[in-house]
Amino acid sequence: MLGWTRIGLVSITVFFLLIGAVAQAATDQFNVTINLDGTATVNGQPATNILKSDARLDTLTIPILKDVTGLRPRIEVIATLPVTMAAEWQPRLRPNRCSCRVIDSREGDRTFRMVAEGVNVGASLSFEAEFAPGILQLPLSARAIRSTEAAGTWFLVFALLVLLATLGFLIHLMWELYEIRKFKIKPTPLDRPPNDLAPAIISLIPSGKITNHTLAAMLISLAERGFVTLTQAGEHLVFTEAQPVDLTGPGFALGSFPTDQIPAGERAKAVKEGVTIAEKYLLAKLFTQMKRSVTEEDIAKRVGRHLSSFKIGKLYAEFYDQVTKEGYFIRNPHTVHLHYRGLGIGVFFLGLTGFIGSFFLPGDKLFLELTLVLVMLSGRIVTKMVPYLPLLTVTGQAEWARWAGFRAYLGETSPLDAAIPGSQFFTYLSYALAFDLLEPWAKRFGGRLAVAPSWYKSSPSKQTVTDFAAEIDHLRRTVAVALASIHEHTVRSTGATSLTTQPEKNYTVS
Repeated sequence: MLGWTRIGLVSITVFFLLIGAVAQAATDQFNVTINLDGTATVNGQPATNILKSDARLDTLTIPILKDVTGLRPRIEVIATLPVTMAAEWQPRLRPNRCSCRVIDSREGDRTFRMVAEGVNVGASLSFEAEFAPGILQLPLSARAIRSTEAAGTWFLVFALLVLLATLGFLIHLMWELYEIRKFKIKPTPLDRPPNDLAPAIISLIPSGKITNHTLAAMLISLAERGFVTLTQAGEHLVFTEAQPVDLTGPGFALGSFPTDQIPAGERAKAVKEGVTIAEKYLLAKLFTQMKRSVTEEDIAKRVGRHLSSFKIGKLYAEFYDQVTKEGYFIRNPHTVHLHYRGLGIGVFFLGLTGFIGSFFLPGDKLFLELTLVLVMLSGRIVTKMVPYLPLLTVTGQAEWARWAGFRAYLGETSPLDAAIPGSQFFTYLSYALAFDLLEPWAKRFGGRLAVAPSWYKSSPSKQTVTDFAAEIDHLRRTVAVALASIHEHTVRSTGATSLTTQPEKNYTVS
């Protein structure tokens, strides 16, 4: 009997030892070590750390198990932290999609034990510890990330302020447009110019922009008034100075006046000669003291030597000042164009730079990136509004209304009365160029013949209006376009209403 009792006790002892061994074998143990630089190891291997920083906390998250494929009765995590971390903070084991029971306990000054029992299939476990900012001695890269994350909020605030300021500016511009353009004057149809306003000035209204059409109209106007002769030599044009004007002043001959202001004596001389200062700059660009006759090829070669031209820049500046002083525009068109275009481009590139920089910021950046895209869009809208600004004054609008009727007459599609001679084409040629209506104006004459005027020497001298129009348009597409392409952007000086540029360096080629 005693023998059977001993056998039973031994059997029970063996059974419980086996149960303990099985339980011990079913326990998965992970040893986590945290370092002061924010790195960590799991069972001696570098851990995949996710460190999130803000103004209040540094949170370190380390995945232990992810998407468990089989039942895990017991998971044990032994964590060792530096003394400065363990003194104030209790790490924890965070389950996800797990119905398990988690027990956290402290084993010593630096050691913590965390146990999860009954880990089900599909569960995930992560070790998580939080520290006050400054405890972790983060590397430079991590400190940079923290700084950019903290700066992200201020970056967003700044982007929103820029966007609101730009939108407010756009609303202001639209209101100005509405205020000045609500005074609409209905154009009166006219079959002749309403006054003697120069064609080049007409080309500026209402856009406020000098184009190659402006320069072409100026050239033809000078020819009509006897200052220039145009000769058709084969496929090329020859420009000859027919009536000399005094271009010996330093501003015309050498490239700059002693001051930004054009001397009163030069202005008085120009009035006596019957030309404007802007026209004298154009003549000074075409001709030199040694060469009073130039071909179309000469001009093309001369233009090709310059990325920009002081004389053409001064022509633009003088012309813009002229139309402003005569009261057609609220402000100098050139100055307004430069300011608004510069503002729009600046806002656009500010948004673009911020948008590129946002990719280096941590965290969710969708709202910030959307704001920066809107900043870029608003900057682009400001730039696109430039052609509609500056606004015409009431005087400018009234002048445009008068000339709009004549413009409509030049651009009509119906043929002209048979009694109108072909020579009428040249009478209004400079205006047709100014309005960019050369082709429609020529078509109104059909196949009618015309005789070239004295300032235009062509062979044959009598041909269809359409052929003459093609030759004149060649002048615009070559010479005028080339001259417009070397327009130097001018900036307003501080002392007066004049505009300044840098003088041309190659004075021998004008």
